[in-house]
Order: sequence, then structure tokens, then C-alpha cells
Amino acid sequence: MKVLYIINNLSKGGAESLLVDFLREVRQNQQFEFELLLLENTGHSSNFEVLAANHIKVHYLSETGMYNFFSIMKKMVHFIKKSDFSCVHAHLFPSLYYLAFLKLLGFIKIPIIVTEHTTKTNRMNKLVFRMLDKVVYGQFERIICVSSSVMLKLSDYLKSIKSLLVISNGVTSWNEIVKTPIRNELKILPNKKLVLMTARFQPGKDQLTVIKALGLLSDKDICLLFAGEGPLRTKAELLIEELGLEGQVFFLGVRKDVRSIMSQVDLNILSTEFEGLSGVTLENMYAAKPFLGTRVPGVEELVGDENSLFTYMDFIELSKRMKEFLTNEQAMRINVELNLKKVAGFGMNSMVNEHYKVYEEVCGIRQN
Repeated sequence: MKVLYIINNLSKGGAESLLVDFLREVRQNQQFEFELLLLENTGHSSNFEVLAANHIKVHYLSETGMYNFFSIMKKMVHFIKKSDFSCVHAHLFPSLYYLAFLKLLGFIKIPIIVTEHTTKTNRMNKLVFRMLDKVVYGQFERIICVSSSVMLKLSDYLKSIKSLLVISNGVTSWNEIVKTPIRNELKILPNKKLVLMTARFQPGKDQLTVIKALGLLSDKDICLLFAGEGPLRTKAELLIEELGLEGQVFFLGVRKDVRSIMSQVDLNILSTEFEGLSGVTLENMYAAKPFLGTRVPGVEELVGDENSLFTYMDFIELSKRMKEFLTNEQAMRINVELNLKKVAGFGMNSMVNEHYKVYEEVCGIRQN
């Protein structure tokens, strides 16, 4: 069996990083053959490095962008036809659209599969896309949803589509982690408490609520770290200046050692408007440190401790949770124990095996 994976690029987003980890697991265990096709040859260096280190074949269709419709379509169909793939598996828009249109127009005959990563897309609020999505998703033999909440949302949105199933995201082993001396790097004294949020500064992520929550706390020994980049970072910087928190907040940018940092801080936080199944939440829980996350689908079903959750944009509630977790050792210990117990069921190997079953099923349908 040989599977082609298609995704827009290798940026440091959740879907992209998840796919890289997934392919590394497949490669190391040699469950089946595969190659990776990118719409555009862009992305974060760490993702390319992981793929290169594991000798994973990566191809791309464009150097100039992923919205050159006719050029991308022509190159994609040529690439798929020249290789003996058993099926094709797409991630994200517009990759899934290109693949679905090729299937609809009869240019490719092999089964196609798509993974839906989120409960909310910009297309859902636009009538033309709502109509197109029903046609597009109808071309896929299987629509893999990363959580039950994603499947429920997509089922309600698409109405008559029957090919949905859930395969939860997995998280890879933490065995190889080498701790980076983050306190020394940032010149933060040992008595300071460290709080970390890992997420891009983009719509849907909510760093501002975390900053506001820190502003309510009178403890100047709490330092807030942000890992990630994005267009909304300037808003965060302006709010920090407005609240007089310049000496307590540090921007780390995109880090290759984010797991190491997660395991060294006193508290991990994810403040977010929506998630599919939050890979960052799984990583945070795996770090064996207390975790606080927004009470939204894609986060709330992951955590083992109800006290881990706070209401979206409620910085008052978050500040209370932060204070409790940073001062109450028993609450911290219970949080870690419950979350570690819950995250144990989200292994990457299990995720790979469930995908393999889907590939066998759809390829069997084609052969019969």
C-alpha cells in the first residue's frame, strides 16, 4: 500500500506539525509506503529537518503560492497519475478543494480521504462556500475528524454526508527531550514562577486574555512566556505596555525546543476560541506540569481535571485559576496526575494504526 499525503505547506501550525509527527511515526515503524506533496515549498525549518532526518520524500507544486488554480491542478493530476498510489489523503483548505475537484472531474480514479482539523472555518459563514463544501466533501471516501466535536459540527454543517469517522490526534514520545536552560537564556531568577502559552498569534488564539489575567495578579514574581509568532503579536505587545507588564512577559518566537520549555515551567496555558482536537493541549498535559485551558470543544474533552478549564475571554476567572495553581501544591499535583492519566490514551502509534485500517478499507472498496 502506498499513500500520498497532500497539505498546503509545512508552516508551524497544528495540522502541519501533527502530520510531520505522524509521518515520522509511520516511517520509523514502516507500516506502509508514503510520500508527501506540498502545494507550495514553504514552511518552518524544523518541520523540513524532521522529514529529512527520517528520509521522507517531499515534493512540491509551486514556488510562488498555492492559489494558482489551473497550474496547481495540472501539476497535481500529473504527479498523482505518474505514481502508483493506492489512495490520496488531503489536509486543510485549499488542498482538499484541489483534490476533490480533480476527483469530481474524473482526472483521478483512486480513493481520496480528507482530515478535518477544526470545528470552525471561515468558509462556514459564506453561502457560496457552504454550497461548494457539500459537493467537495461528497467526493471523499472517508472524512476523518480529529474529535467527536469536529464530527458533530461537520455533520450538522454538511447534513447528508455519511462518510465521517473520528480518529483522535496522537502525541509522540517525550523520551528524547533534552532540557534547554530557559531561565538562563532569559535571565530569569530561580524564585520566579514561569507560565507558558504556546500558540500562533492569529485569530482564534487568545493571548490577550492571558495577559489581562496576569495584570490582575499582584505577584510580580510571575513571568509569562509566549512561544509562537503571527500577525497579532503587535496587539499583545501594546496591551503589555498599557498594563505595565514589560518586565514580566517574554516573547520566545517559534521554538524547536518548545517541549523542553513546557516541561520546565510552573504552568502551561492555552487560551483559545476554538479547536479541533488541540495538539498543544496534549503536549502540555504530557509535560507533567499543571495545565489550564479554555472550556471549548477540542480542549475540554481532553483534560482529566475539570479545574483545568476556564471560560473563553474570562480573564478574571483565569487569574483566579492561575493564582490557585501557582500557590496550591495539592491542586497542582492532582491536576498533573489526572491529566497524565487522560493523555495516556492518545498515543501516536494508535493514531497510525487507525489510519491504516481506513486505508485498507477504502483501497479494498476500489479493488472490489
